[in-house]
Amino acid sequence: MLGAYAVRVARHGRPAMPRLGASPGSALLPRPVVEAFYWSFHAPARALVRLGVSPDALTYLSLGLSLACAPLLAAGRFRSGAALLIAGAVLDALDGMVAREGGRASRAGAVLDSCLDRLSDAAPLIGLAVFYREHPAALAIPLVAMVASSLVSYARAKADAYRISLPDGLMRRHERLAYLVAALVFGPAVPAMRLTGALPFPITLGCLALVAVVGLAAGLRLVQRTRAALAAADAAALPGPRTTARSGGEHPRLLRSGKATSAPL
Repeated sequence: MLGAYAVRVARHGRPAMPRLGASPGSALLPRPVVEAFYWSFHAPARALVRLGVSPDALTYLSLGLSLACAPLLAAGRFRSGAALLIAGAVLDALDGMVAREGGRASRAGAVLDSCLDRLSDAAPLIGLAVFYREHPAALAIPLVAMVASSLVSYARAKADAYRISLPDGLMRRHERLAYLVAALVFGPAVPAMRLTGALPFPITLGCLALVAVVGLAAGLRLVQRTRAALAAADAAALPGPRTTARSGGEHPRLLRSGKATSAPL
């Protein structure tokens, strides 16, 4: 996939991908990787449009696959769960493309997709929490990762609602999925380590800890940026300091400070 995208860029330049924004990558997930995956989905999306597949059907099927991975992860079948998670993520990427390619994009569909995405995000982390239920410290990691994931998504949704443009930043949904899938695929290669004792699959847990810590920091940073932008907008909307003449009985120091006093009725 990366090779095919590299050839395409070398021959025809980078394709326009406005849905990804100006800088879709991050410090941990390079832009070419994100663009290559997104570019590769266009052909199957056009095929699904020709077949008359409904975007909502893809959204619901994506959710079903994501939910189905939870019991597999709870039972320790990480790679099987990762396969379902990948399939669900692909369908989730395709539903929006199919809607746009087929002229069926709507706000109603966007709301459905956004709400079901939160369930899809939580399902694998709940399964991992159940798997690590006998290790309290380890159990906390997937739970914190779930909170961090929701915080990042919710902060961006609130910023969009107020029409605030935020930088791409870390731990957007596609990036979290990439790390989670990598943790589930490669983590079972090291079932235990002497340093972590009886804790199973420590590499998987380490990747989850990365998602939890970086995601929580990224979410709080987005909240801070959103609040700063709203505070600046509110300050700009306020009227300027009143310039009532001194004969009106107002103290000049109050006028200079921007504070106004009300005359008695």
